[in-house]
Amino acid sequence: GEDGPDAESVINEIDATLEWSEVIAGKGLQALLDGLREPPMTSIPGLRATLRPYQQRGVDWLYFCSRLGLGACLADDMGLGKTLQVIALLCIRAEETKGDRRTSLLIVPASLIGNWCSELARFAPHLRIKVAHPSGASRADLDALANDPHRAMRNCDVLLTTYGQWQRSSLLAEHDWDLVVID
Repeated sequence: GEDGPDAESVINEIDATLEWSEVIAGKGLQALLDGLREPPMTSIPGLRATLRPYQQRGVDWLYFCSRLGLGACLADDMGLGKTLQVIALLCIRAEETKGDRRTSLLIVPASLIGNWCSELARFAPHLRIKVAHPSGASRADLDALANDPHRAMRNCDVLLTTYGQWQRSSLLAEHDWDLVVID
């Protein structure tokens, strides 16, 4: 019309633009996008538990984010299995890094060290766990970890420590971890 293009002509112009415009993902991004369409893992190596469907979705989400190098947060209600979901992810990562054997770090309140140790032993007894806290390690083990963490963790899938121990150890802070989990 006299006041400018009408709505229909604007829509037709946009539609015409869309016909010739296209975004094409590069190889890396395309592989990542294809990964979104992958079916969930039906078998988690070494996990001695059957996940509920919402737990499986949580593990799939954590795994997807870890493959991207991103952090993730599980915000399920208490008692719904966040610990088990993290243990499942640790099982997956331990299997994937078997040749490289990269260690993951769990930072937990001191009051939860015993719970994490028993849950790891129950659901993933194949994972090699070390505790970096006086309540679960000898003075010699703690000294070895403080003096040469790379050597002390050579045969370790998961290092379990507390916020206080983490803050006091610059070597722990500088180590190249596979995953860092904060409870």
